[in-house]
Amino acid sequence: MNKTTQNSSQSEKKSELADELKEAFKAVSPFIEKHTLIVCPECEKVCCIDKHGRYDIDDLIFLRALGVEVKNNQPDREETGPCRYMNEKGCLL
Repeated sequence: MNKTTQNSSQSEKKSELADELKEAFKAVSPFIEKHTLIVCPECEKVCCIDKHGRYDIDDLIFLRALGVEVKNNQPDREETGPCRYMNEKGCLL
């Protein structure tokens, strides 16, 4: 197998895995949404701090494999502040 074919094969495998993960997230999302709607509005100790809402290298690989354009990750936000994806109804993701 030549280098170009090998790279194409690896790229296809990453894309397949990313698609499988995307479907898994879709499957679990209703459960998470149901419970964050109940728990998060009354939460007194926010566990969803901004530090956990930042892309790490694995996230970036996953998003790129899905073909998602990654916008500014806002690294200047305070790590311990509320997550950028949190609103009064819970997680926006």
